[in-house]
Amino acid sequence: MDYAVPVGLVILVAILALLIAAWGWPALMERLKRRHPRVTRKFLFAVKWVRSYLGNLLWLLGGTPLWIALGGAALAWVSYIFYNLPFLSKTRNR
Repeated sequence: MDYAVPVGLVILVAILALLIAAWGWPALMERLKRRHPRVTRKFLFAVKWVRSYLGNLLWLLGGTPLWIALGGAALAWVSYIFYNLPFLSKTRNR
């Protein structure tokens, strides 16, 4: 199979991003706390609110791709039954 982006590279980048986030985030926050405490408090407040709403947003939008896929499959099925099959039967060489 040909992919536009190598899957192994995507997995490697994802793992590296997780490692950087796990190890780099505490150090970054400590540095920001010392240099800019007011900005850090506002930033962490915003991060907490985003994290609290992210689960609700994903729950709300979580079913949307499924419904879009099911609707597309239903439209494809209707098109196949009512357009493609009659067309193929009328154009068949006997």
